[in-house]
Amino acid sequence: AHTNFSGIFFGRNEQHLDTVSTTDHLADQTTSVMHVRGALNDKAKALHRGFINIRKGFKNCKGAQKEDMILLSKEAEIDAVPNLEIENNEVQCTHASSITHLNDEKLFYLESRGIDPQEAKREILEGFFLAMLEQLPQEVKASIHRHILERVY
Repeated sequence: AHTNFSGIFFGRNEQHLDTVSTTDHLADQTTSVMHVRGALNDKAKALHRGFINIRKGFKNCKGAQKEDMILLSKEAEIDAVPNLEIENNEVQCTHASSITHLNDEKLFYLESRGIDPQEAKREILEGFFLAMLEQLPQEVKASIHRHILERVY
């Protein structure tokens, strides 16, 4: 069995988000890939917990999780907590998380080229989500793109 999970979230205003992504390996030779990207604006706060569990007795399983987060304002806060629970030795598992702030130099560069500050912020955010959006069906991709536009302006 193989699973490929992609998650996207966006918080704004004073929202508080608590999200969890879980994969439970229940057979030999199973593979899971979990990738979550999140963005927070304004005074939003979030906690994202990723969890991969490979239970005792299930061999040759592979699991990978990655959490990438971006803060679009100085007041936004996020915690990304990747977690693995491995109950045997014959597996391959990885986990990683990154949290970054909106890059002022990139914003300045775009603004110095005549791009409005809000438009520059939106462009950076679209680039952040682009790799994940490309994997989605067109109608889902268009809907998420529209929501990004609504939340930045």
